[in-house]
Amino acid sequence: MSQHVIGHTFNENLYKMLVDIVSKHALIRIVKEFDRVNVEDFYSERCGCVLRRTHRLPCACELAIYVMSVIPLNEVHVM
Repeated sequence: MSQHVIGHTFNENLYKMLVDIVSKHALIRIVKEFDRVNVEDFYSERCGCVLRRTHRLPCACELAIYVMSVIPLNEVHVM
């Protein structure tokens, strides 16, 4: 992904508390995971929470509650 595309993606209100604090690598993972929420047949029961278990980042079922708001910084592990 180019810097322009990454910068444009993170200008959304959803990510405003994470930009410049969370690494771009983590932000890209969160964006990809959030895209799973928008899939028509997404069910939180089938999430698997892989991103939460492996990277300590919010998974799709956790991100689903922030569709119309902002992802808070405390959703992301400090490391």
